[in-house]
Amino acid sequence: MSNIQNGSYEYQVGGSLKTDAPSYVERQADRDLYEVLLRGELCYVFSARQMGKSSLRLRTKRQLEEIGMSCASIDMTRIGSRNITPEQWYVGIAVDLLRGLDLLGDVDFMPWWNARQHLSFIQRFSEFLETIVLPRTSGNLYIFVDEVDSVLSLNFAVDDFFVLIRYCYNQRAENPLYNRLNWVLFGVATPSDLIRDRSRTPLNIGRSITLTEFSLTEAQPLAIGLEGKVSNPQAALKEILAWTGGQPFLTQKLCRIVAEDRASIGSELRQLSQDVDLQSRDCSLDYKLPIVNQHLIDLYYQLPVQAIEKFVRSCIIDHWEAQDDPEHLKTIRDRLLHHPRSAVLLELYLTVLQRGVRCDDTSEQLDLLLSGLVVRHQGQLQVFNRIYGEVFSSAWVEKQLAVCPYGVALNAWIASDRHNEACLLQGRALDEAQHWAATHSLGELDYQFLIASQALERRQFRESLAAGQDTATRHPAQGQDEGNPSPLDNQILRNLQQTEAILSRQNAILKAQQEAAIDGILLVDEHRRVVSHNQRFRQLWRIPAELIDANSSEVLLSFVVAQMADPKAFLARVEYLYQHPTEISRDEIWFRDGRVFDRYSSPVRSESGTDYGRIWFFRDITEAKREETVRKEAEQRLETALRVKTEFIANMSHELRTPLNAIQGFSQRLLRDPALTASQQESLTIIHDSARHLSALVNHILDQARREEQATLQGTACDLPEQLTAEMLTLMPLEWVRQLHQAALYTDEQQILTLLEQIPRSHGSIASALTDIVNNFRCDRILNLTQPLLQGG
Repeated sequence: MSNIQNGSYEYQVGGSLKTDAPSYVERQADRDLYEVLLRGELCYVFSARQMGKSSLRLRTKRQLEEIGMSCASIDMTRIGSRNITPEQWYVGIAVDLLRGLDLLGDVDFMPWWNARQHLSFIQRFSEFLETIVLPRTSGNLYIFVDEVDSVLSLNFAVDDFFVLIRYCYNQRAENPLYNRLNWVLFGVATPSDLIRDRSRTPLNIGRSITLTEFSLTEAQPLAIGLEGKVSNPQAALKEILAWTGGQPFLTQKLCRIVAEDRASIGSELRQLSQDVDLQSRDCSLDYKLPIVNQHLIDLYYQLPVQAIEKFVRSCIIDHWEAQDDPEHLKTIRDRLLHHPRSAVLLELYLTVLQRGVRCDDTSEQLDLLLSGLVVRHQGQLQVFNRIYGEVFSSAWVEKQLAVCPYGVALNAWIASDRHNEACLLQGRALDEAQHWAATHSLGELDYQFLIASQALERRQFRESLAAGQDTATRHPAQGQDEGNPSPLDNQILRNLQQTEAILSRQNAILKAQQEAAIDGILLVDEHRRVVSHNQRFRQLWRIPAELIDANSSEVLLSFVVAQMADPKAFLARVEYLYQHPTEISRDEIWFRDGRVFDRYSSPVRSESGTDYGRIWFFRDITEAKREETVRKEAEQRLETALRVKTEFIANMSHELRTPLNAIQGFSQRLLRDPALTASQQESLTIIHDSARHLSALVNHILDQARREEQATLQGTACDLPEQLTAEMLTLMPLEWVRQLHQAALYTDEQQILTLLEQIPRSHGSIASALTDIVNNFRCDRILNLTQPLLQGG
């Protein structure tokens, strides 16, 4: 508390925290790094930006210096990465190291360096460490290399530098001097990124220190800054972590937003009382809450779920690009969009959003982890926190992916009125376009362009085959008269005609059954070619006529897949069923536009077990799923609202009953005093009866709220008060209505309850409706109803 009173407590948003900052959150990484360094191991702390690496480096460095160790930090961004030569780079590291160890004035470095021009840069730097740095320092030497990922943008390789780090640890077996030298690497990279030459041994030694999110236990120092600003710092901190996921930058930022806002709300509330205009009977509301009563505003902020969400949405998520200061969300955005494999990362992240991805540490997954958007959790990649999930949503990703790779060729083809075949795609370009189309939603022109490209490629293929074939002349068999078929030929012809008629009839029956079905039906042969489908299938999948006429299974599949919310999962399931031809499957598939289909698939096999393909049935269950979702959401909202209401009323009733019980007890004791005058006894009786009446009213309100909650959750009916209307108020005297309006204007619930006692029993519906309004703190509804009546009177 003293930190708050003397003004020294502050949340750090961006940059490094001071080593003695009260808002520093110690994590397991702090203990791991310190202990591993004392054991003399090579350490690297690689993670996304703004995860607290710099603060961890400063704090660990101070701890080591406090026990007599020599420490120096090298910031790679300070040395530079553009228009710099390899020699300038190595000299910059050496000078920074001398400066950090306070040896810059003791060593005439440049003459020493220039005198060894016959050596390579890395040999000079190695000798510099061995003959200058180590002899001039005492105890173990720890070199902290920060922003190590900046070397990736150099226009020359610095593999030798990281090979030298390996060398320093390998030399410990031969030269005990190197036992004193320790390295710590910090940055947004992986060990494999640092040595570009894959023929050299990678940096595969040392210990990786993982920076995790803040847990509620670890984040306790942050609750100190909320004391005196919110009524329940622990509950507020817990809700903050629920939004940020414990991400250090966002957690510090949201804590500061809450603390600063609540520190300034007091002056705003004091000003609130001056904003009341008695003449116009209007008043100003709190700019964040539709409440006038100052006590109710304070009670609202005891409910951190609603209050913190309001802060998150208004101060971080809404118009996030304008509010992102210091930059954090834009840093993540740029790392995704400016990555050389941006489309691959975006598609991977989209899959994480939709269904999660199993961790396998591929290069794409590591790059996505370094962006900070996702974290590992129980063997799966998942979105780091709720804020990221709302800012970088599926809609945002799909918008970034909507960049057509064949846009130039498509525009040229359209400009030629679709006649210039030179603009069409062929070969690898066509394959890549079809692969891209399989995971994107295309327009009609896109499909026409791809169909025309496929048609051109097939035509050219047929022409090339025809050009390579010799013309063959067919001759009749020896002894056969071409003009007079034999009796055997006539019998074979009749049998063929009869068989054709039977097959035609069976085919007509099957076709009629298909078209009469309420499901969409698709039949695919053993070679995955479309054999038949019904009209309902085309309607459900909204397949254009030209796509059906093209008779291309590949383009049809691309069109179908492009509509899926999760194209990769859809294709994976289809491929699995084709690989397992005997398996029956039933599941649900989700579309980008929100539709949901029930999908059933079964193999088509002969009695002898011959595989003839697979049949698919599709049924639109969107409305059923939507009704189910709406019902569940309504139930959840109702349950939450009732719970919050009951908790609030219980809290309020507890706060009221405590002083009321004291009033009743003391008044009863005083009434037993025989020295009281008649007037004093009368006054005490009034006090006692009023307290008892209010206590009973509070109990009634609480019991009613509990009955409503129980009845609603159990799906039973209860006697709920009807809505208050202007017609109902006309039954009461105009002066009573005026007093009610005045009490509502000042949110004086006690006066409203007093007015309730004046309502005749014949007008009980008015009393019940007003009680419901007071319970829900909606005095504004009373003002809306009474204002016209008073003006008309």
